[in-house]
Order: sequence, then C-alpha cells, then structure tokens
Amino acid sequence: MISICVVLFNTEPELVAACVESVAASRLPSGEAVEMVIVDNGSRTEPVLPVTTVPLTLVRLPTNLGFAKAMNRAVAAAAGDLVLCLNPDAALSPTALATLAETLRAQSTRSLLVAFLLNDGGVQVDALTLWMFSSGRLWRRSRSRRELERSRAGGTAFPVRKVSGGALFGRRDDLVELGPFNEQFFLYGEDADLSLRAVGAGFSLLAVPAAPVDHVGGSSASSFGSLVERARQDAALRLVSLHHSHPVALLARAEAVAVAVAGLAQSAGRSSSASRSARLARLSEIRRWGVRRSVPPFVP
Repeated sequence: MISICVVLFNTEPELVAACVESVAASRLPSGEAVEMVIVDNGSRTEPVLPVTTVPLTLVRLPTNLGFAKAMNRAVAAAAGDLVLCLNPDAALSPTALATLAETLRAQSTRSLLVAFLLNDGGVQVDALTLWMFSSGRLWRRSRSRRELERSRAGGTAFPVRKVSGGALFGRRDDLVELGPFNEQFFLYGEDADLSLRAVGAGFSLLAVPAAPVDHVGGSSASSFGSLVERARQDAALRLVSLHHSHPVALLARAEAVAVAVAGLAQSAGRSSSASRSARLARLSEIRRWGVRRSVPPFVP
C-alpha cells in the first residue's frame, strides 16, 4: 500500500480538492492500494475535503505545530509500506505513483526519491538543490536549473542533493528510522536536513523526471508573510548550525544580515511594505540567534 501524507494549514479548498483528485487519478495506473492521511495543522476552520474514492483519514491538531511535527504524525499514522509526503498545493500526474513505486523497488540500495516538481512547466530548482549560503544560490541557481533540465530530458532517475518534502517518496520503515523530519524545524529546512542525514546514513537521493508533479508553491506566504519569513530564516541558520562548524554558522549569519540590510535599502521609498516587513522579520530572527551555537526552535 502507498500512503499519501499531506499537511494542511489554512489551505484553499480548491487546492486541496485538486491534490486529492490527482491522487485518485494516479492510483488507477499504479494498481496499488492507496490511502491518504491528512493532518490539519490548526487551521482556523475545519478543512473542506472533496468526496473521493481514496480512503482518507483526517487528523486535526489543536494548534499549528509546524510542518515537521505534523508530517511526522502523518507518517506515524500511515498504514502503507510506501509513503509519499505531498504538499496540498501539488497535483500528481496520472502515472506518478506507478513510476515512483517502480523506481524505488528497482533500487539496489536504500533510497529516497523526489517527484519532479514543476511550476508552470519549469523545474523548481530549490526543491532539488541544497543551498547553505544565499551567495551560492545567487551565483549557481541558473546553472543548476540548466543542469536539472538536461537531466530531466534524459527521462531516467538521477542523483540530487536534496529531496523536497513537497513530494518525497520512500519506504515507511526507512522514513521512520530517519525520523523522518527533525522537529527543531518549524517550516522550511526540514527536508534539507533529512537529505543530509539520509546521505550520511548511506541512502541515495534520486529525482524522478518521469513522475512530474505540478506545484503551486507558497500558498500561505501572502497571508502569513512575517511568520513565513521568520521561519525561513530560522531554518536557514539552523541548517548550517547543525551541519557545519560554528565559525561557518557565524559566517552564514553575517551573510544573512548583509542580505536583509541590502533588501531594506532596496525597498526604501516603495509604496508596498511587503519587502520591508519581510526583511525586518528576517533580521528579528537573526538577532534571536545572535552568536550562539543553537537556540530553541522557532515558535510563532
């Protein structure tokens, strides 16, 4: 059985409906038994779920615990031997489940897969690429996009440095062994951390271009901008702190300050305060970290 694990947080009903419908459509070509485990992460109102032929379990949490904690609960409740962690604003292609299952079972080593996340037909570079520094992302993102598109054209699964939590596929036992997600991360960064830990444990990370997934992305960012920006900054600093030396972590914080201050200067005089509030939210989180090796997990 394949368990599709989804975490909701005030997600638009039409996106949830498209996600569930895509799972129902992808189940048929796979020939697999499929269930959905949906964890609602303290949304304001009870989520509206579409009528579907897929067995569906809804777990409602009283408050927003963050993506990592909520997804870990979904994986723990899953009955399948295979698990797909899927964002609610993502829609599977009709053959995605069959392709992912076949690809994973064909691997000779323990592996985690990621479906090929697309936005408007183009690859989502950040879903498949691991960045530790903003400067690296700035200078290498275009080249990484070209490399991913070339690999996509080959059609076969290929190694990547990161498997996005938005469409992550693996054996349930492997995911449980790995955690799967580090609950120190509230939002963002937990999939990069999992990827690094998995590689350290001997896993292969593979992207599967023959299993495309349309992903809207950022569906909550406009309504929860400050929360998202603080969580994003905390995740970036926490990831470096966990996987690099303290001097490297301090260097990452200095770079984060420079990027945020530069953004404030660019937003000066603009009519919209969105960019300015985002930069201030990031600076607030950097200040919380200071020069310490670690700080308590981010809580909104």
